[in-house]
Amino acid sequence: MPRLTTKESLEKFVASVLRAEGVDDWQVKCVSDALVSASLRGVDSHGVRLLSMYVASLRGGRTSRQANIACTRPLPCICVVDADHAMGAAAGFTAIDKCIEIAKELGMAMGIVQNSTHPGCLACFTLRAAKQGYLAMAFTNTGPKIQAFGAKRAYFGTNPIAFAAPRIEEDPLCLDMATSTITWNRVEQSRRSGASLPPGTCADKEGQETTVADLVETLMPAGAYKGHGLAAMVECMSCSASGMAFGWNTVHMFGKDVDMSEKRRLGQCYVVMRCDGAVTEQEFRKSLQEMTDDVRREEPAAGHERVMMPGDPEIATAKHRSATGIPLCDVEWGDFTRFAAELNVDLPIIL
Repeated sequence: MPRLTTKESLEKFVASVLRAEGVDDWQVKCVSDALVSASLRGVDSHGVRLLSMYVASLRGGRTSRQANIACTRPLPCICVVDADHAMGAAAGFTAIDKCIEIAKELGMAMGIVQNSTHPGCLACFTLRAAKQGYLAMAFTNTGPKIQAFGAKRAYFGTNPIAFAAPRIEEDPLCLDMATSTITWNRVEQSRRSGASLPPGTCADKEGQETTVADLVETLMPAGAYKGHGLAAMVECMSCSASGMAFGWNTVHMFGKDVDMSEKRRLGQCYVVMRCDGAVTEQEFRKSLQEMTDDVRREEPAAGHERVMMPGDPEIATAKHRSATGIPLCDVEWGDFTRFAAELNVDLPIIL
């Protein structure tokens, strides 16, 4: 049985670890919010399991403990955030908050982030805007991981895309997806368990499909050339627009040969828009709610319990975990126990 803890206790623990590492208050707030909200929503690959990697990045010197995040506005509807190699969530929340401010005045805004690190779950940022009545999109590049269509090796990263929009119900519509068929974390899990990977998801060093985790060199793009095209679009929005490294110039997040003192120089891009340009905000919310309700009423095909909109599984998981607790696996608990001893902080309360 996994250990269960509360959102509040987990936020307190993550914040305590980061403060003990000398991280500034803004980064502490942003990162604890991003990691715990991802775990609450069931996006465990981008939840508190990343805390150990983030701490390693701080200790290695890759990430700034006291970041001088600077925001400029070269054009009326564009802001540029120089993250100063801060933790990526702090850069993301800085950019999305500034975009909301500009969009309120001008109708829409784009936030371009430079010199960032891993931002975590992009839905955290788009949901922040959508809960305030805005449409929002988010993009970030990562190190090469998905097979370039027709090539032997990867060129683009899993390059996620997130979108969120408000509706009548409390939870916004939210799409958060990588441009690969599965996550790299799924490959690592299969390597540990010995389980085969799903067909059509991974390729070996020759660019040929494989289901054997130990032979995997790249992930296949979602929708073949379409996923490859989407990954290229994200690289353009995140890197070409920001002047950051792209493709094989990008520093990997982790791995046996990765130097944790080397700056990643990742780019991010955020777009925020008002939804009352052609209709009122209430009309927009009502239309999207009707669409949501229509889709959910569709008759499920054999083998499917119900038809869902993007984000519905995460909404259901968040409600369940709010009531029963957020699970912590043995690896996470082992990392937490080590941090508690090293930094003299209290472990999360176990239910």
